[in-house]
Amino acid sequence: MMDTIAAIATPHGKGGISVIRISGKDAIDITSKIFKSKTPITEAKSHTIHFGKVVDFAGNVLDECLVSVFREPHSFTGENVCEISCHGGVLNTNKILEELIKNGARLALPGEFTKRAFVNGKIDLAQAEAIGDIIDSQSDALLNKAVNQLGGILSEKINQVRSRIINLLAQIQVEADYPDEDIELWEREDFVNEAKSIYEEVAKLLESTKSGRLVREGVRCAIVGRPNVGKSSLLNALLKEDRAIVTNIPGTTRDVVEDFIQLEGIIIRLADTAGIRDASDEVERLGVKKSEEYIKNSDMCLFVTDISSPLCDEEKEILKRIEDKKYIVVLNKADLENVQKEEDYNAPAVRVSAKEGIGIPELEREMVKLLSLDEISKDREIITNIRHKEALIRAKEALSRAFGTISAGMPADLLFIDLTEAAEALGEITGLTVNEEVINDIFSRFCLGK
Repeated sequence: MMDTIAAIATPHGKGGISVIRISGKDAIDITSKIFKSKTPITEAKSHTIHFGKVVDFAGNVLDECLVSVFREPHSFTGENVCEISCHGGVLNTNKILEELIKNGARLALPGEFTKRAFVNGKIDLAQAEAIGDIIDSQSDALLNKAVNQLGGILSEKINQVRSRIINLLAQIQVEADYPDEDIELWEREDFVNEAKSIYEEVAKLLESTKSGRLVREGVRCAIVGRPNVGKSSLLNALLKEDRAIVTNIPGTTRDVVEDFIQLEGIIIRLADTAGIRDASDEVERLGVKKSEEYIKNSDMCLFVTDISSPLCDEEKEILKRIEDKKYIVVLNKADLENVQKEEDYNAPAVRVSAKEGIGIPELEREMVKLLSLDEISKDREIITNIRHKEALIRAKEALSRAFGTISAGMPADLLFIDLTEAAEALGEITGLTVNEEVINDIFSRFCLGK
């Protein structure tokens, strides 16, 4: 039997309100010892809120509070739960928590409330991780995916695929129990086609991790070009604020200036790089080297050029460096006489005047189109969690081995092993087959009170 735990569920510090959460078999009884109201909460119905006063052992009033009562199993953790909403002061909140501990509760470990919800079957492991993502989300897209995952969209998909594998395992078991059948399993077209379909579903989910990384980490976008073409002005125009220093002196930007915007709810991590050229001093050379590293690690590049000047040899060299990347040509200074044209490039090209703010919406639309951000943001299963990705890799590898077993006409017990490994790998995502060490590691990353 698990003991009763308590913790402050709101951020530390002064605020309008603080919430102390208590969960466990004795949560209501322990809370009733310090909370005095018109109707004793030991008699209260589930999902009711009560006004009263919290007092210490000597009867001194610590605060006037509201207490919400949730009776098992109809609570987040599946246990008896009380939530004390008090005034948002540091001292009074800590004193209330201390009184709960004096009366039999213990301080909760990080993530222990959510862990109890998992252990008691209220949520699965993927849904528990989604709670952490909701708390940590910095973009609309990640928040949207996390909310969907909490709602069970990903878990339902994983469970469907896993159930299909279990069905294949059942067919193998039947074959073993009734060996008089004339047709081997891998000679049955429906069995092989089902195995192939499952493999393709897992491969599709694994492929989505590429988009998932962009949702979780954001798009790494390097703004590149030779000095004095308006890279810093473009950064400022995209950010709609003066973030980078802008002058007419070549080589002003000697380090990478970073900031971010959101497009289609996905973070675009912009990096204004130093102008790439044969630098004359050591500091600028280091800046150019760092720019080259950003180009190498970027998901896309914005190649900025001065539309009023012909493309120079330095710029042609930069284009060679990014030819394997997704990139957009930004024809800057479009308010001046145009020498270059969009047709001059084998890549999307947009005319802008970063200084005047002209063409920025068109550039943003081209970025969305190039990266298919509108597709990534749609409500569909996208794997954003590295643990889930690793499990899918192992499931895919096991299914691939299963096909090898089928092709070689090897014994059914070997096929059974391969499919079992695939099912176990998928089960790790939702927590059906995961070990205690992994579970503890996941919940240890949560904050106190969650």
